[in-house]
Amino acid sequence: MKRYTQEKVFCTEKSETWSVLEQLASKGAHKMLQQALELEIEEYIASQTQDTESSGRKTIVHNS
Repeated sequence: MKRYTQEKVFCTEKSETWSVLEQLASKGAHKMLQQALELEIEEYIASQTQDTESSGRKTIVHNS
């Protein structure tokens, strides 16, 4: 009986060797990370809204 092994090779070109499932997983992970970072930023800004400079200006603002 023959044994077949498959060597995994890291490839940066997603479209050439990545399967559809791998592409979906990558896009999903990217979206989840982006949402988590946006939420963390919003929570931080919300927690710092009371901080002001001596002139009365807010020290942290959200630039959109």
